[in-house]
Amino acid sequence: MFRKYFWQLLGTILAIGAIFATYDVFYRTRPSKALNVVLQPPVSLVEIRPEVAADIEIRYKGHSVPNASVLQVRIENAGNQPISKDDYFRPLSFSFPAEHELADVAVASSDPSNLGMQVTKSGKAQAEVSRTLLNPQDSALLRFITISSSKKSVLDLDRFAVDGRIEGVKEINKVVTATAPAKTDTQWLSGWGALAAVLGASLSALSSVIVEFLTRWRRRRLGAGGQKMSQQQLTPRKYEEPKPEKAEPAISQLINDTEKSVAEDLQRGDFEAAETKWTTLLTNFPEEFQIVDKVFSFYIQQQRIKNALNLLLGLENRFYDLSEFHRLVAIAYMKLKGKGIDEEAKNHALKAAQKCVEIDGQNPRWHILLGYVYYWFGEVKPAIPATEKALPLSESAHDENSIIVSKNNLAFYYALAKQKKDKAFEYANDGIAFYTPNSDKKNLALSYDTLGFVQWKFSTTKDNLIEARSNFLKAIELDPEEEGYLEHLRSVQIEINK
Repeated sequence: MFRKYFWQLLGTILAIGAIFATYDVFYRTRPSKALNVVLQPPVSLVEIRPEVAADIEIRYKGHSVPNASVLQVRIENAGNQPISKDDYFRPLSFSFPAEHELADVAVASSDPSNLGMQVTKSGKAQAEVSRTLLNPQDSALLRFITISSSKKSVLDLDRFAVDGRIEGVKEINKVVTATAPAKTDTQWLSGWGALAAVLGASLSALSSVIVEFLTRWRRRRLGAGGQKMSQQQLTPRKYEEPKPEKAEPAISQLINDTEKSVAEDLQRGDFEAAETKWTTLLTNFPEEFQIVDKVFSFYIQQQRIKNALNLLLGLENRFYDLSEFHRLVAIAYMKLKGKGIDEEAKNHALKAAQKCVEIDGQNPRWHILLGYVYYWFGEVKPAIPATEKALPLSESAHDENSIIVSKNNLAFYYALAKQKKDKAFEYANDGIAFYTPNSDKKNLALSYDTLGFVQWKFSTTKDNLIEARSNFLKAIELDPEEEGYLEHLRSVQIEINK
């Protein structure tokens, strides 16, 4: 009798242990991404005893500094999934307290040794880490040498910041250690590990069944979901991009040939082949910005915004002084509107547009772009003065296209802000007068839509709304594929029917 109950009790205990062990295996092996930033205590480069401190002076670049120290930071993939280059929406960066100036930054070591990670100074007290593939357990040790006018620790956690945005990683784990992190000691497993191995082997069949059950249950529970983006009441106007300078004839021919071949690949649904052709051309002619523009446009047309941004970020050093490059950056970040990061996208887009103005402030197109970025993110008031700066520059340069684009945009912005009614009507009519003789249907449609929009927003009678509807209909007749015109027509018709 005792033996019967003993073996039943033992079997129950082992079964319960198997369940816990299996759940632990399931929990530990589920797909997860995690990035640890382990901060080791800063070490002073010069240890000075108090009794002789008055007689010793530390100098850096000819200036006396009271403190110089080295901070080592280990970056490690603590998850069980790789972190690829494309996973970085915003690269890893470090910001030190203002009184701690970065004297030098470097990758001291990495595991594996061919990891390829780089760290560069991005400001007086800022550093940025390159987008680098990190497989599980990959790590790199970064070394920062700082000089300071303060005796406060460089790890003043109120002002020392680690930033970055990685797909699948909710938060970067910042760990401050008292000493350098030690390797995990596994010798203690030698005795109990053997017993665990025997028990595990005897229960492997049961474990596999439970793991399969838990995995399928988890998949059913999580399911698949998505969010639909809500449509805006008014479809934003399109930005008229500046026309880049023509490339050399030989390069132009290569671009044309590639465009034809890529079009064939896309018709077959072979995105990878199309992408390879563009990137190969860019690799062979890395200094040709026209090719960069084409590759960027290819990604945008295929809705691969992340690829477009990664392309530009990889070329930033090469084309940093080129305003056309920053135009592409602004456009890429504008494409991120409605993706849940509007404020961040707006800041980056504005920074890029302002860089265009900084590089070539006499070019009216960059002031038009800056105004458009403000408008795109819902800030009409600052869009007006930015665009108003473009108009006298366009007139001085006798750039008729920029003159009309400035006027069309200003008429639209004035109507949205309900200000400068006379100027709004004047500028809208100027666009129609300019484009009618040229038979430019798309721009003429835009001008009719602008006039209709001005009539609608400044309307005081039903007749004004009917006039606006008439101009929206003309715009749709000239350019039936532009959804914004149809949206305006629907909106004004609702007001007419009231």
